[in-house]
Amino acid sequence: MCGWIRFVAAIAVVSASTLPAHADKASDIERALRTGFNSADANRDGVLTAPEHNTFVENLFLAMDANGDRRLTQREFHALSLNLLPLARKYGRVNEYAAARERIRRRWKLTGRATQSWTNFMLGAKSELATAAGGRGTLTFARFKRARFIRELADALR
Repeated sequence: MCGWIRFVAAIAVVSASTLPAHADKASDIERALRTGFNSADANRDGVLTAPEHNTFVENLFLAMDANGDRRLTQREFHALSLNLLPLARKYGRVNEYAAARERIRRRWKLTGRATQSWTNFMLGAKSELATAAGGRGTLTFARFKRARFIRELADALR
Protein backbone atom coordinates (compact mmCIF):
# COMPACT_ATOMS: atom_id res chain seq x y z
CA MET A 1 0.00 0.00 0.00
CA CYS A 2 2.79 2.44 0.86
CA GLY A 3 4.40 1.86 -2.55
CA TRP A 4 1.12 2.61 -4.31
CA ILE A 5 0.78 5.93 -2.45
CA ARG A 6 4.33 6.90 -3.43
CA PHE A 7 3.61 6.01 -7.05
CA VAL A 8 0.45 8.15 -7.11
CA ALA A 9 2.31 11.01 -5.39
CA ALA A 10 5.13 10.77 -7.95
CA ILE A 11 2.62 10.90 -10.84
CA ALA A 12 0.97 13.97 -9.27
CA VAL A 13 4.33 15.76 -8.95
CA VAL A 14 5.33 14.96 -12.53
CA SER A 15 1.90 15.99 -13.85
CA ALA A 16 1.96 19.28 -11.98
CA SER A 17 5.46 20.08 -13.18
CA THR A 18 4.53 19.47 -16.82
CA LEU A 19 1.60 21.90 -16.81
CA PRO A 20 2.40 25.00 -18.83
CA ALA A 21 3.31 27.99 -16.67
CA HIS A 22 0.88 30.18 -18.58
CA ALA A 23 -2.03 28.05 -17.29
CA ASP A 24 -1.27 29.17 -13.74
CA LYS A 25 -0.71 32.75 -14.87
CA ALA A 26 -3.99 32.83 -16.82
CA SER A 27 -5.84 31.40 -13.82
CA ASP A 28 -4.23 33.96 -11.52
CA ILE A 29 -5.22 36.83 -13.82
CA GLU A 30 -8.76 35.53 -14.17
CA ARG A 31 -9.08 35.11 -10.39
CA ALA A 32 -7.75 38.64 -9.70
CA LEU A 33 -10.14 40.20 -12.21
CA ARG A 34 -13.04 38.13 -10.87
CA THR A 35 -12.27 39.40 -7.35
CA GLY A 36 -12.44 42.99 -8.57
CA PHE A 37 -15.64 42.34 -10.48
CA ASN A 38 -17.27 40.58 -7.53
CA SER A 39 -16.32 43.40 -5.17
CA ALA A 40 -18.19 45.83 -7.46
CA ASP A 41 -21.24 43.57 -7.85
CA ALA A 42 -23.11 44.85 -4.80
CA ASN A 43 -26.21 42.69 -5.26
CA ARG A 44 -24.23 39.58 -6.28
CA ASP A 45 -26.29 38.96 -9.41
CA GLY A 46 -23.27 38.46 -11.69
CA VAL A 47 -23.89 41.71 -13.60
CA LEU A 48 -22.64 45.23 -12.96
CA THR A 49 -25.34 47.86 -13.40
CA ALA A 50 -24.46 51.46 -14.26
CA PRO A 51 -24.58 52.52 -10.58
CA GLU A 52 -22.32 49.57 -9.69
CA HIS A 53 -19.73 50.48 -12.31
CA ASN A 54 -19.88 54.10 -11.15
CA THR A 55 -19.14 52.95 -7.61
CA PHE A 56 -16.37 50.68 -8.91
CA VAL A 57 -14.68 53.61 -10.71
CA GLU A 58 -15.12 55.92 -7.72
CA ASN A 59 -13.52 53.32 -5.45
CA LEU A 60 -10.60 52.89 -7.87
CA PHE A 61 -9.99 56.62 -7.79
CA LEU A 62 -10.29 56.90 -4.01
CA ALA A 63 -7.87 54.00 -3.53
CA MET A 64 -5.26 55.82 -5.62
CA ASP A 65 -5.81 59.37 -4.30
CA ALA A 66 -3.33 59.07 -1.42
CA ASN A 67 -3.68 62.65 -0.17
CA GLY A 68 -7.43 63.04 -0.79
CA ASP A 69 -7.12 66.14 -3.01
CA ARG A 70 -9.29 64.62 -5.80
CA ARG A 71 -6.36 64.86 -8.22
CA LEU A 72 -4.01 62.07 -9.18
CA THR A 73 -0.32 62.65 -9.66
CA GLN A 74 1.57 60.29 -11.92
CA ARG A 75 2.85 58.50 -8.81
CA GLU A 76 -0.66 58.12 -7.38
CA PHE A 77 -2.01 56.86 -10.71
CA HIS A 78 0.61 54.15 -10.70
CA ALA A 79 -1.12 52.67 -7.65
CA LEU A 80 -3.78 51.40 -10.10
CA SER A 81 -3.79 47.70 -9.38
CA LEU A 82 -7.11 45.88 -9.94
CA ASN A 83 -5.52 43.09 -7.87
CA LEU A 84 -3.03 42.59 -10.72
CA LEU A 85 0.04 44.41 -9.36
CA PRO A 86 1.03 41.51 -7.08
CA LEU A 87 0.83 39.24 -10.14
CA ALA A 88 3.05 41.61 -12.12
CA ARG A 89 5.63 41.19 -9.37
CA LYS A 90 5.11 37.43 -9.18
CA TYR A 91 5.60 36.95 -12.93
CA GLY A 92 8.38 39.53 -13.43
CA ARG A 93 6.16 41.83 -15.50
CA VAL A 94 6.40 45.00 -13.39
CA ASN A 95 7.85 47.12 -16.21
CA GLU A 96 5.17 45.99 -18.67
CA TYR A 97 2.46 46.65 -16.08
CA ALA A 98 3.86 50.12 -15.37
CA ALA A 99 3.92 50.88 -19.10
CA ALA A 100 0.26 49.83 -19.42
CA ARG A 101 -0.74 52.07 -16.49
CA GLU A 102 1.14 54.97 -18.06
CA ARG A 103 -0.65 54.50 -21.41
CA ILE A 104 -3.99 54.56 -19.58
CA ARG A 105 -3.01 57.63 -17.55
CA ARG A 106 -2.00 59.55 -20.67
CA ARG A 107 -5.18 58.58 -22.48
CA TRP A 108 -7.41 59.76 -19.63
CA LYS A 109 -5.74 63.01 -18.56
CA LEU A 110 -5.99 66.42 -20.16
CA THR A 111 -2.97 67.38 -22.23
CA GLY A 112 -0.55 69.68 -20.46
CA ARG A 113 -1.76 68.95 -16.95
CA ALA A 114 0.58 67.47 -14.37
CA THR A 115 -2.26 65.82 -12.46
CA GLN A 116 -5.42 64.04 -13.41
CA SER A 117 -8.73 65.28 -12.08
CA TRP A 118 -11.50 63.21 -10.57
CA THR A 119 -13.67 64.19 -13.56
CA ASN A 120 -11.20 63.05 -16.22
CA PHE A 121 -10.57 59.78 -14.43
CA MET A 122 -14.29 59.13 -14.09
CA LEU A 123 -14.95 60.01 -17.74
CA GLY A 124 -12.10 57.84 -19.01
CA ALA A 125 -12.89 54.74 -16.95
CA LYS A 126 -16.67 54.98 -17.28
CA SER A 127 -16.41 55.55 -21.03
CA GLU A 128 -14.30 52.42 -21.48
CA LEU A 129 -16.65 50.37 -19.28
CA ALA A 130 -19.67 51.70 -21.21
CA THR A 131 -18.03 50.74 -24.51
CA ALA A 132 -17.41 47.23 -23.16
CA ALA A 133 -21.07 47.06 -22.09
CA GLY A 134 -22.00 47.59 -25.73
CA GLY A 135 -24.86 49.99 -25.06
CA ARG A 136 -26.53 47.58 -22.66
CA GLY A 137 -25.78 49.60 -19.55
CA THR A 138 -24.82 46.44 -17.69
CA LEU A 139 -21.59 44.47 -17.65
CA THR A 140 -21.18 40.75 -17.35
CA PHE A 141 -17.78 39.50 -16.22
CA ALA A 142 -16.89 38.66 -19.84
CA ARG A 143 -17.69 42.23 -20.94
CA PHE A 144 -15.95 43.70 -17.89
CA LYS A 145 -12.72 41.99 -19.00
CA ARG A 146 -13.12 43.60 -22.44
CA ALA A 147 -13.00 47.15 -21.10
CA ARG A 148 -9.92 48.67 -22.71
CA PHE A 149 -8.08 49.62 -19.50
CA ILE A 150 -8.78 46.28 -17.85
CA ARG A 151 -7.68 44.37 -20.95
CA GLU A 152 -4.48 46.45 -21.20
CA LEU A 153 -3.53 45.77 -17.58
CA ALA A 154 -4.26 42.07 -17.88
CA ASP A 155 -2.40 41.80 -21.19
CA ALA A 156 0.68 43.39 -19.60
CA LEU A 157 1.00 40.27 -17.47
CA ARG A 158 0.94 37.80 -20.36
